[in-house]
Amino acid sequence: TADDLSDPANILTVAGWAQDNLGDADLAASLYAKVEDGCKTLDDFSDLANTALTMAGDKMTSLNEMKAVAEAVAANNPDNKEWNARLAEKLEKREVNQALYDTYQKKENQCTRSNHFLTLGTEVVEKLDDVFYGRKLFSAAENLLETEQFNLANTGQLLIAVDKYIKDNDWVKELIDAAAGRITHFSETNQLVKLSSQLNDKKLAASQGKALLEAAAEKARAEDGISGLIKVAQSVSSVLNDNAWAVELLTTAIDKAQTAFDFSALGKLALDLGDNEKAQDLQKAAANKAETPAQLKAIADRMRSWGMSSDEITAVYNTGESLFTDAGDKLEWAKNLATTLGDNALARSAMESIQPMFTEENAKKVFDATMASLKRSDYTRPHRINE
Repeated sequence: TADDLSDPANILTVAGWAQDNLGDADLAASLYAKVEDGCKTLDDFSDLANTALTMAGDKMTSLNEMKAVAEAVAANNPDNKEWNARLAEKLEKREVNQALYDTYQKKENQCTRSNHFLTLGTEVVEKLDDVFYGRKLFSAAENLLETEQFNLANTGQLLIAVDKYIKDNDWVKELIDAAAGRITHFSETNQLVKLSSQLNDKKLAASQGKALLEAAAEKARAEDGISGLIKVAQSVSSVLNDNAWAVELLTTAIDKAQTAFDFSALGKLALDLGDNEKAQDLQKAAANKAETPAQLKAIADRMRSWGMSSDEITAVYNTGESLFTDAGDKLEWAKNLATTLGDNALARSAMESIQPMFTEENAKKVFDATMASLKRSDYTRPHRINE
């Protein structure tokens, strides 16, 4: 009774019970400390007693134990309606489905890995509609996940299960934060954002996804290259559907771009964001950064693979006419007008315009061989390029 709990001798008894039956040395030690401090009232002791009762409810393995805990809580915490209602519901489910509970508890005792507890918890909730028992099993899965090698797939399954069956937003956020702290690659961050987008609470889904990508964006801004910013912007656009933010990230990345392929990649991002004009401008910037005809050809081939028009590709590729001054580079650029743009006539015209540059005998032979190959070949359908 409540009066009995004010007796230090009874506190010692409960402490021993907590140690022997719950295996909780910390709780037992706290109880002993209360006795040493001269605990004389129920108020001093109630927090520890209630903790013991809560743990007892989690550890119950039989119908009789559940009844005993429910009676103890009702006697010592009559005003705690929520706790009493929760135990009454658990007790009712246990009485109706005792055989199944016995089966599940035997399975629980055999669980050794997080996925074992997760699978069992899901089955318990779906078959018994027992959210309380499911919570206990999911908590066990979470505790083991913290000790196992990080696996986002397993964490994601637990996250979705807690959201679907337990509907505890605070717990969901804790799981997301814990996963974010163990992530080492952006691909995992992106996957976690996608998992977060599946949450039932769409406001929570949006806020968690944004928080994850804000952290990733901050990290990407501190990096030397632009690949991190591109990845974050792609995720912001495709998962969060926030093109305005993605454009901000694109602008930041443009300021950091240095090479031809930097600008080309940013052009692809602009294209994905629906800004064709910006995409074309960035491909032209990429072309102006090209150091060899091969790089220029690669840019044009990428543009084709991304579905950009022939006119857009031609406008970018033709920058090579003034970009390259070496005769060999000019020759390669002109030939690629056929292989890249599929325009033999334009290629031959360009070749003829640079013919005066090839006066030395060996150079003239190379030029003539290239011209002959153009006349023999049909490049009206450009070769497909593997990126």
